[in-house]
Amino acid sequence: MADLTEIERLVKQSQPKQALEMVRAYLKSSFDWDYALKEVEILREMGATDEALKISRSLERRDLDYLQRFDLDLEKLYCFWTKFEIEIANEYMQTLQESVIDVQDHEHGFSRIARFYHLKSNIFAETGRYREALSAVDIAIEYYLKLDNAERQALMLNNKGFILSLIGDPKIAEMTLKESLSLYQIEGKLQDLARVYNNLGIVKTQQEQFEDAETYLLKGLQLQLEVNNPLEISYSLLELIQLRLLTNKDPSQFMEQLRDLSTRSTESIVRLRYQLANGMVLKSVPRYRSKVEAQQLLENIAWDTQTPQRYALSALKHLAEIKFEELQNYGDEAIMDDIQNLIDRQFQIANMQNSIIAEVEARLLESKLFLIRGEVDTSIKSLEICLTLSKDHDLDYFAKLSNDFLRQLGTQLQYWKNQGAEIDRRIEKAEIFSFLRNIQYENLGNLTMEQEIPILFMIIDTAGSVKLNIRFVMMDEINEQMIGTFISAINLFFSEAFVSSNNIERINSNDYTLLLKAEYGITYCYIFKGQSYFATRKLREVITELKMMTSYQNFVIDRGLTIPISMKLDQFEEERLKQIMENN
Repeated sequence: MADLTEIERLVKQSQPKQALEMVRAYLKSSFDWDYALKEVEILREMGATDEALKISRSLERRDLDYLQRFDLDLEKLYCFWTKFEIEIANEYMQTLQESVIDVQDHEHGFSRIARFYHLKSNIFAETGRYREALSAVDIAIEYYLKLDNAERQALMLNNKGFILSLIGDPKIAEMTLKESLSLYQIEGKLQDLARVYNNLGIVKTQQEQFEDAETYLLKGLQLQLEVNNPLEISYSLLELIQLRLLTNKDPSQFMEQLRDLSTRSTESIVRLRYQLANGMVLKSVPRYRSKVEAQQLLENIAWDTQTPQRYALSALKHLAEIKFEELQNYGDEAIMDDIQNLIDRQFQIANMQNSIIAEVEARLLESKLFLIRGEVDTSIKSLEICLTLSKDHDLDYFAKLSNDFLRQLGTQLQYWKNQGAEIDRRIEKAEIFSFLRNIQYENLGNLTMEQEIPILFMIIDTAGSVKLNIRFVMMDEINEQMIGTFISAINLFFSEAFVSSNNIERINSNDYTLLLKAEYGITYCYIFKGQSYFATRKLREVITELKMMTSYQNFVIDRGLTIPISMKLDQFEEERLKQIMENN
């Protein structure tokens, strides 16, 4: 009988079937909890999530201690996340959150906590809560650093890169993913390496570098085929089909592969991905009959309560395009009610998922529909809500999009308040189809962000002494020490005048903005000129990066006291921070 070390070696070498046979051979002779849990884990790794959940349900009927219960719930959370059943995953996440402190002091406590925050980041990212997602990733990375686990650090860098791509920051996302790739190429499973290639493909799509995108996606698919995980293969094929449709190329090669896979697989999500892909392909065919077939397929996905909400939302966005085309062609205003029903379904899913991004997308689409209806003031109010939500939750792309729509609407008020134009002209003026194309394919490359000019980054102690400063431009009029003293004084003023423990987080002066983040007796300060939707996140990114640097870890901080020493970065560390701040 092989021990768990040998079984883990086989899993790492992408031989999960052999590992599963060994586990089951052992369990036939006697029950052992570690082997039983390993069976669930291997099945999940193989993409057999339904079977993994079935075994999990039989295991939970046993008399489990709280550590065993935690480990089993963690595996079930992983399975539901893999199936994109986010509502159920959220319930398990809340249950585990209540227990996470209790496991810290036990054997493998750090590993358990790191895995929990890894999954937590996935769920937050899926629902558009990117600030919380990045925070969870950073916590997981800290634990994996303590464990000196390079493979898991690579996994979290992959997660982080993916989240950054969703935010709309493809350059930093690509840099983070390539860092993950370099770690995985040293040590790591083929499946994990394939996921990085998939994410790089998505990032390249956002940058509209479509040939590179397909190259990466094909590399990911090739590795997934070697591993033979049907869930991961179907995911790669769906991404390739979407890319082919986006670039007006023939997706039939990948459709055939996905169709064959869906007939062989017992996993419901594989069949669902084929149905969604089929709906998208039929929608792209100009024939009326194909559009009708596409609509039927997509409606079945969108309104089925068993559909994972990610795919229900995707189907709804493609259905909206079909309905707007119908409205444009026939001018029947009753079709607007059909579109409103689709938007209401998006709101329903957003509420069930607690998804900010789903709500923002629904409101943006609804604001377009209000314009078509002639309800201009309601459209403006909807856009203003979108802008506030987006800024509050670091949805930089959607903040920019909402702001651009508001500006554009402000210059077109006379046109929209004069409802003499035909419906087809109104749809064209509202740029409905380009908006739908962007949110369907997460194709953010054609959006120009505001130019932000980084000026200065500093670390200041409670007395206002500057312990680190990095200049991005040479300006004689900048006096770092005066700025440090001013920030210290204003924090002291607010804490005493308003009896508040909260420090100032932002100061605006003419064209300049000071962003401040205080913790443990020091304040991080980033000064920039101009407008930015990325600045707050960049500051968090720099702080996180800084904390992992050797120079920072050697920089002793006494909580709440004046720091007697200054910090020195080496050239590589300083360039790394500049690279983050200067990337727009």
